[in-house]
Amino acid sequence: VKEAKTLGTLSGATETSRLAYLYRAHVVMGNHSLVAKEINKNSPTVLQVIQLHSTYLTSSEEQKAMALEKLNEIVEDGSMASDKTFPLIGAEMYLAAGKKKEALKLIYNGSTLDMMGLTIQILLGEDRVDLAQQILKKMIQIEEDDTLTQLAGAWINVVQGGNKVSEALDTYQDLQEKFGSSIMLLNSIAVCQIKQA
Repeated sequence: VKEAKTLGTLSGATETSRLAYLYRAHVVMGNHSLVAKEINKNSPTVLQVIQLHSTYLTSSEEQKAMALEKLNEIVEDGSMASDKTFPLIGAEMYLAAGKKKEALKLIYNGSTLDMMGLTIQILLGEDRVDLAQQILKKMIQIEEDDTLTQLAGAWINVVQGGNKVSEALDTYQDLQEKFGSSIMLLNSIAVCQIKQA
């Protein structure tokens, strides 16, 4: 969030990408009122979808159904097909609704590390380690040293078990040294240690 704010106002698609990153972070941090207040009908469609996702996460069942219906309309009309951020946001929203199949349709052939990482999470949840490994190979070709690529490899290693768990533990500990402790990293390390016991 700090980094996105320090960039200031950019132009065109770069500004939309910056704002999308910023508002996605606010949604994850639970700042839904800020997202609702700052994004309006005149905002780019991808930002409106972020607001839709935020609304979905905080609404009644009736409003959630309406938000999903709106997302379905956007997906079906295809106007956002070329946007690199939309499929990820749409997939996150479908996942929040328990619609893994729809989420996977949006991101399975994704070209960004974010989409590939989320694809791997879904595939591992469906016990498709074989397909997750194929996606990981693509991620490694794009950027082997990227944090998300390393995390995805660790996720797969944990699911595979056996000697792979120690590789996952090494990855998590390396990330902990590099970035410091976080709840997610500490939990991941604990899972590895439990699996090794």
